[in-house]
Amino acid sequence: KNCTVQKISDFVDDEINKNLSEELKNKELQRIVVQFKISVSGNVEAARARAINAGNDREALEMAAVKAVEALPQFIQGEHKSEKVNVIYSLPIILNGEM
Repeated sequence: KNCTVQKISDFVDDEINKNLSEELKNKELQRIVVQFKISVSGNVEAARARAINAGNDREALEMAAVKAVEALPQFIQGEHKSEKVNVIYSLPIILNGEM
C-alpha cells in the first residue's frame, strides 16, 4: 500500500510540474487536495480538486491537479471480499515553490 501511495504521489508531482507555469511554481506554499475514483475497470474517474488559500491561482492549480491525476496509468482494480469494487482516493498535494 505505501509503495502505491508513494508512486501515485511521485507521478502526480511530476505531472503537475509539467503543467504549471513557472510563475505558479515559484509561489509560496500552496495546498491542493485531489479526490478521484479508481473504477472496477481500473480507470481513474470523477477527479476533482480543491486548492486551499490559492486566491486568483485557484482555478489554474485545480486544473493542473486534475489533469495530473487523469494522466495516471490504469490500475489493478480494488477487491473487497473477492469482489471487484470502486476505490475512492484522496491525495493531498503541497507545492512549496522550490520545484
